[in-house]
Amino acid sequence: MYLFYLGTHLPFTSFTYLPTYPSWDAKKVRAVLKRYHCAKPRCIYSPVDATYNAATTALQQKMESVSNRFSCGDLLFEDSHHLSKVLVQQQALTCESRIEKGYFNHKDRKLKLPDICIHCGEEGAEDSLLSQPQLIERKLTGGKICFPISADCLKCGKTVLKTGRKDAMNVRKEKAGSK
Repeated sequence: MYLFYLGTHLPFTSFTYLPTYPSWDAKKVRAVLKRYHCAKPRCIYSPVDATYNAATTALQQKMESVSNRFSCGDLLFEDSHHLSKVLVQQQALTCESRIEKGYFNHKDRKLKLPDICIHCGEEGAEDSLLSQPQLIERKLTGGKICFPISADCLKCGKTVLKTGRKDAMNVRKEKAGSK
């Protein structure tokens, strides 16, 4: 139940859904919070960093008023509340949902987060959490940039999820390794 915002950890959990939000752009992720029941991180989007900064006090007060107990799908602010237009979440996510792609670090975003498994949200050492270099070594990328996956999720048959972007260097490494 912690909110990660520009390198600080604050005790938080959930926010609001804005039906007209144009996209779930990773550059717009201003904070990440862990839910009460599943402990999976969920992204908080805000169109402008300054509007998010101005809303943090009200958000802290709201979270304290509910003892930080919010779960996937809960609304922190009703659609009629003015902060529902500033603090936006994907409300359709459940505890079974994958980690949002917006969680993973974007080069143009100030908020940098630790790598976690896209399926279960677990962090881990190199042997338990496979990131791009380990996936290349195991020839699991298909020459594409991939999201981290835990060794346990891979063993359970969950798939390596690719971003869709090709990485020419990965293609060459995987081809050279298969000869």
